[in-house]
Amino acid sequence: MLKEFNHTMVNRRAIVKWILVLACMMTNISQISFFVNTGLSSKVSTVIWAALGAVSLLLSGMKIIIKRLYVFWLSALFLLFLGLNSIIYNLNYWSSTHIYSLFISLFVFLIGCILTRIMDKDFFRYLIWGYVISACIVALEVYVRYFANGFNISSRIYVYDSKNSLAQILLTAIVLLLFGISAEEKRRHKLIIAIIIIGLFFLICIMKSRASLVGFIIIYVVFLSNRKIKRRYKILSIIGVLTFFVILFNNNALYKLLVNDILFAGRNARNIDDLTSGRVVLLSRAFQSISVHLFEGIGSKYLDCFPIAVIMQFGLLPGLILCVIAACPFIFAIKHIHDFKYNYSMVLVLLTVSSTYLVNGLFEALTPLGPGVKCYFLWLLYGVLKNQNTDSYCAKRLFGESYESSGEC
Repeated sequence: MLKEFNHTMVNRRAIVKWILVLACMMTNISQISFFVNTGLSSKVSTVIWAALGAVSLLLSGMKIIIKRLYVFWLSALFLLFLGLNSIIYNLNYWSSTHIYSLFISLFVFLIGCILTRIMDKDFFRYLIWGYVISACIVALEVYVRYFANGFNISSRIYVYDSKNSLAQILLTAIVLLLFGISAEEKRRHKLIIAIIIIGLFFLICIMKSRASLVGFIIIYVVFLSNRKIKRRYKILSIIGVLTFFVILFNNNALYKLLVNDILFAGRNARNIDDLTSGRVVLLSRAFQSISVHLFEGIGSKYLDCFPIAVIMQFGLLPGLILCVIAACPFIFAIKHIHDFKYNYSMVLVLLTVSSTYLVNGLFEALTPLGPGVKCYFLWLLYGVLKNQNTDSYCAKRLFGESYESSGEC
């Protein structure tokens, strides 16, 4: 009887694992043109994540054990202040896309917390490759559809409008390949990994997703601080970077291509407002609104700068609380990056992804909460790691029997 019960539980866990892989892959694939143009993109993601949530709850026996509910308490506090402000000031806060994105992020975080109990280190590898493969499918479709027939790299007009959303997915895939898989697997598939990273980086460049390009600086800083990277490789990389910059500043054609056409996106470098796509004027207006409506905000309003947007919309206190919620994965990663109770590679991935998303949020309205479920891997991984130490069983399943002494995957 006990053997049959254990066999049933193993089968159930396997089903949930592969539903999770499918959810990640379909969320990425939902960004291809067919789904976006037909309005099915969000519907596909919503249905499969709802199914995953339902199955996860059933598997857990409707019992959810979550250690340290900081994110949920902060979210409840944010909503409480928002409710009070809406009564006192009679402003429309609830139609803001930040509210929807917060609920989506919390839902994915909750799924991560639940699925901690069935995770193991081998399954993380399948999850990473599922994410990377689906990201490559979307990247290939976008390249063939929008860039393969030729484009003007010097044009100020973006060829692909959803560049920033896709770039988040591609950047996360690169981070997973660099820091998420084992050194042995990197050696086995080094050619494939190199081709994928170069291809995804190339697409981010020609899409001119400048917010994501800034993220590569963070990736390089994390690379230099990674304790698993040998010192000689770090020194060689520094020499290579310095050599590249010497060549760049001494080659006018290369400088024009990489700096003027891609990094500046064909804009006037002497005009900061033009260089930032009009954000200087928009931010100055936002600061004026904040100075007048510091505590109550002005209600739902779109602005491509997450921290300023939430303070402008919701007021100082609720806005700051939402900023803290958005930074929770980063704070957790910083706190536990050298904690041997957690897998170093996965915490390093969380640190890198959360850092790049926070920087991206300075140029985008919803990151790292959204838009939609496009930041889902950040909150999924945060949920898994946040809850993994709830009991020893979870930790041993996730990191092996000797995780306390080795700290390695």
